[in-house]
Amino acid sequence: MSNRSTPPRCPGPCSAAPPINPLNRREFGRTPVRQQGGRGRDHNATGFTMWMAGGGVAGGTTVGATDEIGMKAISDRAHVNDIHATILHLMGLDHTRLTFLHGGRDERLTDVAGRVLTSLLA
Repeated sequence: MSNRSTPPRCPGPCSAAPPINPLNRREFGRTPVRQQGGRGRDHNATGFTMWMAGGGVAGGTTVGATDEIGMKAISDRAHVNDIHATILHLMGLDHTRLTFLHGGRDERLTDVAGRVLTSLLA
């Protein structure tokens, strides 16, 4: 069955659903140089790239920068908790109030930190 037969808008309650927010992220970045004695590049947790689109994200926005060789973040660093807080915000959820029971206590996806990256918002 072709997607062309899908109606342009979903009828009923799903018509109020928020827009989709595609996200591309990797577990870690790669160093800009070859590993010592190896044939590849090592993991790089200090500078990596990701992109987001749609669903309330400002188009063409860049947040942060790395040094001249792409090894380390040098401005506007964001923690994974910040990225989680921003995604939850785009989904209409307050990351400070969203909790789950784990090990007998309420925990947050963003732990005790996390800030919404407002510069990404449309």
